[in-house]
Amino acid sequence: IAIGIGASTAIFSVVDPLLFRSLPYAQDEQLVSVGFFGPVDDQEFNVVSSYFDWQRAQGPFQALTAMRPSTPCDLMAGEMPLRLTCYSAAGNMLRTLGVVPLLGNDFSAEDDRPHAPTVVLISYELWRSTFGGDPKAIGRKVSLDEEWVRIIGVLPKDFIMPQRGQVDILRPARLDGSLPRSANSSSFLRTFARLRNGVSIEQARGLLRPYFEESTRLDVPASLRSEVRLVVRSLRDRQIHDVRLQSWTLMGAAIALLLLACTNGANLLLARASARRNELAMRAA
Repeated sequence: IAIGIGASTAIFSVVDPLLFRSLPYAQDEQLVSVGFFGPVDDQEFNVVSSYFDWQRAQGPFQALTAMRPSTPCDLMAGEMPLRLTCYSAAGNMLRTLGVVPLLGNDFSAEDDRPHAPTVVLISYELWRSTFGGDPKAIGRKVSLDEEWVRIIGVLPKDFIMPQRGQVDILRPARLDGSLPRSANSSSFLRTFARLRNGVSIEQARGLLRPYFEESTRLDVPASLRSEVRLVVRSLRDRQIHDVRLQSWTLMGAAIALLLLACTNGANLLLARASARRNELAMRAA
């Protein structure tokens, strides 16, 4: 029974955040992943030019935000350099997700402008391990990839990136809408949005389709246009789509193991009771 309970608890702790627990964002049911889906990537993606077009139109969204894939980065905050995971995101990403920094400030519109001085948000784990949990780390300048940057805030302890990526340092993407469309059409992003109140994913997909078709005409090579489609799906589906079947399989295996353990325990008790039947009858007499 102890083995069955222990194994079931361990497996449940793995699948619980994937299948049952709410995402660590405010009103997470309104959050969606949106973009193109085609042969160049195994997940939906966007390009900078289309992102700016969709952001100006807004359409079914309260807010639209973007991030670049993770990159390794080197932080020098003491005597030894640290190899960390860095993400670049639009300045409104935390506000779109409904996340507030644990300490300090979020990115401002000025921080996200091209060529603005670089500021960063650091993870809770990095703040505790490297800066000793010192509130005075806010405002401190450190060397990141041989560039001096200023720490302006600490991310919440349970924060994860929208695609479930673990982050050490978050910096503004500082996307440049003044560049020629040809340059921004080759710069890939992941884009996420918060739906307007009362708008379903199906409605959002229909409202966004005219902008998608225009972006496809402007940004996608003619040879690939027939292979590209619009994707609007819940952020939860984006995060667990590839592991949903495996998670339910693990959960089923854990339940089966627990039932087997309980059955074996019951059989052992019944066998012991049967072996002592004569003794118990004598005691009763």
